Amino acid sequence: MGIGGLIPFVEKACRKGIIKEFQGKSIAVDVSCLLHKGSVYCMDKLAQGQETDFYVAYVLKYVQMLLMHHCHVVMVFDGRSVPAKKGINDGRREKRNANRARGFALLAEGKTAEAYEFFRKSTEITFKMVHRTIQACRKLNNVDVIVAPYESDAQLAYLSQQKLVHAVITEDSDLIVYGCEKVIFKLEAPSGDCTIYDKAMLPSCQTRHTLSGENFDFVKFRRICILTGCDYLETGLPGVGLKKASEFFAKTSERDLAMALPRIPRYLNLSVKITSDFISDFVRAENTFLHQVVFDPRRRCQLPLNPYENDKEGVPMDHTRLPYAGKILSDDEATQFALGNRDHSGAIVDDYRLPDPLPEWSMWNSNRAPKSFSESPNRGSPLKPTSTHSSSLGAFGAISPVKRVAPQKRLRNSPAKPPPGSAPLMRRSSKSSFNDDILKIYGYALPMDTGAESGSGCAGSQSPAATAMRSPYFSAVRSSSASSNPFKKPRPATDEIESKKEGNGDGGVSLLDELDKNDSTQTTTVARSSISPEKPTCRASGLTRTSSRDSNPFARFECQPAGLAHAAAACRK
Repeated sequence: MGIGGLIPFVEKACRKGIIKEFQGKSIAVDVSCLLHKGSVYCMDKLAQGQETDFYVAYVLKYVQMLLMHHCHVVMVFDGRSVPAKKGINDGRREKRNANRARGFALLAEGKTAEAYEFFRKSTEITFKMVHRTIQACRKLNNVDVIVAPYESDAQLAYLSQQKLVHAVITEDSDLIVYGCEKVIFKLEAPSGDCTIYDKAMLPSCQTRHTLSGENFDFVKFRRICILTGCDYLETGLPGVGLKKASEFFAKTSERDLAMALPRIPRYLNLSVKITSDFISDFVRAENTFLHQVVFDPRRRCQLPLNPYENDKEGVPMDHTRLPYAGKILSDDEATQFALGNRDHSGAIVDDYRLPDPLPEWSMWNSNRAPKSFSESPNRGSPLKPTSTHSSSLGAFGAISPVKRVAPQKRLRNSPAKPPPGSAPLMRRSSKSSFNDDILKIYGYALPMDTGAESGSGCAGSQSPAATAMRSPYFSAVRSSSASSNPFKKPRPATDEIESKKEGNGDGGVSLLDELDKNDSTQTTTVARSSISPEKPTCRASGLTRTSSRDSNPFARFECQPAGLAHAAAACRK
C-alpha cells in the first residue's frame, strides 16, 4: 500500500510532532487504515466468521483522542474498487483466500501460532465492518462521516485541496502523491505522538542531482513516484527506484510522456525496453491520480479530483473516456453512497438522513469553511452524543463527558470548618474522605453517625466498630463507670474541659497535642470542644458518641493510645 520508501525519501519534509498542534482544527481520517490495524487484534474471530466489534472500539479510540483536542473529525471510508486497480485487487483477494484456507488447515493440526499468522494475512475489510463503524461514528457530535465513491485516498486529497480540512491522518504514502498539504503519519493513541508531513517543505527533499529549490516541479515529483511503482502501474521498471527516477526527470524537460519515457534507458544507462503498453499504463496511472472520481459534500454530487483536460486534438475529456478512474453517478445515487446507505453493489442497506438544520461545523453544510473550532455553549461538548442519537456506545466506552476536577482545588475551595450553628452537610468533604482512608489503613472501623438527637441509642449494638474496640488492641474505656476500674484515669470534669477550651486559641484541644501529652500514661482521654456532658454514651461498648459534624474521627471515642499514637504519627508525616 503506497509508494515503497517514499516517506524516508521525503524525510526533510517530515518532522516529529504531536496531535495537540491541531487543536480546534478540522482533521480527516483514513478509516480503512485504522480498521486494518484494529482487525489484526481480532483476526482469528474475523477469519472464522465469529461476531466481534473490537475493530470499532479501536477506531473510536482515535476519534476520542481527536475530540479531546476539540477537533472537527471527518471519517472517510473506502468505497468501491477503482477500475484501475482491478488486476491488483483481484490478485490480493486470491492471496487472502489462500492464506485463510492455509490458516484453517494449520488450526486443524493444532498449530495455533502458525494459523494466526496466516489469518492475519487473510484479513479483509468487509462492508459489514464498515457499516458498523459508520453507525458508531454517526452518534458522535462534531464528527462527519463520508464514504468515498472509490478510494478514500482521492477523497481525502479532495477535502485537503478544497481547504475543508487542515490535515489528513493516514498510513498510506499515496496521499503525498495526491498532493495533500499536511499529512499525519504514525499517529499513536492516546499519547498523540505522530510524524507530520508538510508539502511546503517538499522541495528541500531533493538532492543536487534531482529536482531541488526553484527547479522543483510537483508534476515531475508525481511522475517520479509512478515510475518507481504504484498500485495503478502494475508493471514497473526493474532497477528503477526513487533516486534513479528523480535523476531521470531532473535531466529531461520534456512534458509529453510519449516522448520522455523512451529516453530512460539512455539517460540512466539501463538495458530495458520501453514499450507502448508501458507508456499507456503510465498515462493511465497518472490520470487516475489526477482525475479519480470523488464526492463534494457541499454540492451533493460526484466530480473528478481535478478538472478534466483536453486531449491532443483539443477535445474535452469526461469520465466516459477515463473509465478506469471511475464513473460519475447521478446526484441522488451519489449522495446515498456517500451517506453509507448503499453497499458496494448498490443495494440499499440503511435509511440515514442528515439532520435539519445542519450544524455549522458539519462538512455537509454548503456554507462550511475551515476555521479554528473552539468550545461554545451552543455547540455542546464534543464528547457528548447528539440528541438525535441518544443511545450510548456500551462496551466501546470511547466517549465520556465526565469532568475531572483536581482534588487540590476541591480541598482549597472548601471551608476548613463549618460555621458555628450551621446544619451538617450531607456531602462528604475531601477531608472526611482522607480520614476514612487513614482509618482503613490502621484498622479502624467506625459506625455511621446518626446524630445525638436521633434517639435511636446504641445499647446492644454489634457494629464492627464496637467489636474492634473491644479487642485486646483497642480496649475501650467506659466513661460512665470510672470508679469500677482502679487503673483507669478518671474522666475530667466539665469545668476542666471548659478551661481547656478557653486556653486553646482555636476553640478546642488538638488531638495530636493531647496524645503527645498523655502518651506515657496508661490511658488517654480525648477532649474536644464538641464533647459535652449531654452526649449519649454507648452502654454496650463504653464509647462516647459525638456529632457527625466532627471532622476528626479519632476524637469520637475514648480509647487507649496503642493504635492512636501510630495514627497520629502518620498524620504528622
